[in-house]
Amino acid sequence: MLKKLKKLFLHNNLIAQLPSELACLEHLREFSLEWFMYMLPPMPKVLRESKGQAVIDRIKQFCRTAQQCSFSEFVIYFHQIPVNEVNKVIFGPKKRTLVHQICINAHPHLLQDLMSKRS
Repeated sequence: MLKKLKKLFLHNNLIAQLPSELACLEHLREFSLEWFMYMLPPMPKVLRESKGQAVIDRIKQFCRTAQQCSFSEFVIYFHQIPVNEVNKVIFGPKKRTLVHQICINAHPHLLQDLMSKRS
């Protein structure tokens, strides 16, 4: 395992699930993932420095506690909502739902993960 890894860039990939071993990356200081745009407020694609480190630490905690480190579990964890309410999360002044945002951003792998959790 790469326990001393300091930077991990996963954006621009079709990732719908994170490895739980992410929680073991004690020295991680920079992390990128498209999922951050689905947080409220939306976060930048790359997290770094003090504000980013706080979110990185929360993501590592999520990977320690979640049954799966999937996108759908990520949404439930960070928005603190039940799975049947994920589409009540509203983004921006146009009041777009999570599913709408996923479609606009052309992330069908995330939509598939989200829909599989709801069934």
